[in-house]
Amino acid sequence: MNHKTGHSTSISRNFSVSLVLVLVVVIAVTVAAHCLVFSHNEKTALGRKAEEILANLQKSVELPIWNFDREALEKICDAYFLSDPVSEIVLTEGRGQDVIIQKKDPDETDTIVREGEVLHNGETIARIKIGLTRRHYRQRLENLILSYGVSGILLIVILVLITGVLLRIFLKKPFEDVILGIDRIAAGDFSHKLTRVRQAEFHPIVARFENMAKALQEREQSLKDAKNYIVDLFNAIDAILVGVDDQGRITHWNRRADQVAGKSMVEALGEHFTAVFPWLEDRQEMVARALAGGSLEKDLKFQVQGDDSLSYVSIAVAPLTAQGKQGAVIRIDDVTERVRLEEMMIQTEKMLSVGGLAAGMAHEINNPLAGMLQNAQVIENRLSSETMPANLKAAQGQGITISAITGYMTDRGIFALLRSIREAGGRAARIVENMLSFSRKSNSTLLVSDLRTIVDETLELAANDYDLKQRYDFRQIEIRRQYCPVEVGVPCDTTKIQQVILNILKNGAQAMVESRDAGMKPCFTICIQKEQDMGVVQIQDNGPGMGELVRKRIFEPFFTTKPIGIGTGLGLSVSYFIIVENHGGTLDVDSTLGRGARFTIRLPMNKPAKDSVCC
Repeated sequence: MNHKTGHSTSISRNFSVSLVLVLVVVIAVTVAAHCLVFSHNEKTALGRKAEEILANLQKSVELPIWNFDREALEKICDAYFLSDPVSEIVLTEGRGQDVIIQKKDPDETDTIVREGEVLHNGETIARIKIGLTRRHYRQRLENLILSYGVSGILLIVILVLITGVLLRIFLKKPFEDVILGIDRIAAGDFSHKLTRVRQAEFHPIVARFENMAKALQEREQSLKDAKNYIVDLFNAIDAILVGVDDQGRITHWNRRADQVAGKSMVEALGEHFTAVFPWLEDRQEMVARALAGGSLEKDLKFQVQGDDSLSYVSIAVAPLTAQGKQGAVIRIDDVTERVRLEEMMIQTEKMLSVGGLAAGMAHEINNPLAGMLQNAQVIENRLSSETMPANLKAAQGQGITISAITGYMTDRGIFALLRSIREAGGRAARIVENMLSFSRKSNSTLLVSDLRTIVDETLELAANDYDLKQRYDFRQIEIRRQYCPVEVGVPCDTTKIQQVILNILKNGAQAMVESRDAGMKPCFTICIQKEQDMGVVQIQDNGPGMGELVRKRIFEPFFTTKPIGIGTGLGLSVSYFIIVENHGGTLDVDSTLGRGARFTIRLPMNKPAKDSVCC
């Protein structure tokens, strides 16, 4: 990876430039010193040569000057003048005033001059001056400098190339390995080691690199653990949590929202929250207020209508600012059970009131009711008994017979009306008894009885039940028995268990009227079995079933789906009370619309530590 900035320079470039500058200085100093030595030596050698030529020339011109042989003198001076490096010869008479011979190269100005006397027999006969040119010295010096320059440049280039290769091997390559290691760590590979960096100078860097990688790995693991903990905590909340931005678009949510929405968070990201939860359409203004005002908005009881049920939710919208962005968190709690509990508490208070009233009104109701039933029985006896002396005496006194009275009463249906009065009174007595079940208890000892026997006896009782208003006759209902082959004994109050089973059978028979009208024969399937230490009775009908809302409330006191005047809503609530409170068992119902209902009674087969009490 290349990391470049506008003012960055590389170590190899800086090192190469520095090396070149050092080499240039060293070579320049070396060349200058060498040139100074060369110049000094050349000057010394040229001076010695000038003195030598001067001495030779003094000897050569002595005789021609003495003999005044100008031609010979000219030839001698020409010979020396034409020799290298002589550039000037001046021959004057002894006093130096008259020039005898003068030869000079006009282009040469840089010369070494030597002067001397020409002696003959110890007497000065002439003076001589010679000049030697430095041209050859300068040429050699220039060539020397040029050769040094070329050699220096070649040396610098070679050293720079070698230095570049060495820097790449011993410096750039280790740095590249370090950079690669940093990139690998940035990518999350904390196991990467700088195994190729072996130079001792890099050992502290390698050690710190490994310590940094270990620290980063521990820190990242700590961050991952914290993130996973937060996510698990977020998902553990048994409520819908939805994060939205300032436009109401979904940014995140928890697992509960996955389950309710039926899609994953990835699929819902970017969608408006009302597109995923249409029933929150009316709560857009609530979210907008939370975003605008920066305060918590709540709706503790919001009604949601489902396909076949009604539920309640609590909604809270909290504003949230993260990384400079405005948003909100919507929390949705299912409070249906809480609302139901509140309703149950209200019903319980009603029941307490009813129980208190029932306890005080029991004698007030039962006494006249007993009188009515007794009087109805007396009337029936006095109108129908032909053996009672008082009846016979009264009939003779009026000149009629008991048989005639009985015939008249039978023809007019008066006896049927009397029986109807007695049956209505009996039902009224049972209703009062059910109400009193919530306010009084009787100390009945639980005796072990076989559930198979209890169910069979209850079915015999039910076989005599029919209801013209509900248009059902229990004898026309098919009974399918699936009993355990061995005795299923449970400690119970047989009469109360029969009451529970009768309530379930009667409700099922009334519900299956619809199945009969649809052409389906009403049928009960009764299964008796053992489940570990529990005796189980399952009663399945093929009626119309019930919805979720009805199923949840079916055991509530006074809850009924029957028309007013047909049912009191106490039958199943009393049954639930008998099974759960008096016998320590359970009573459950499983039902779906169109698929009938199944009631399951579970009673413990071991006798409780304390004798239970029954209503």
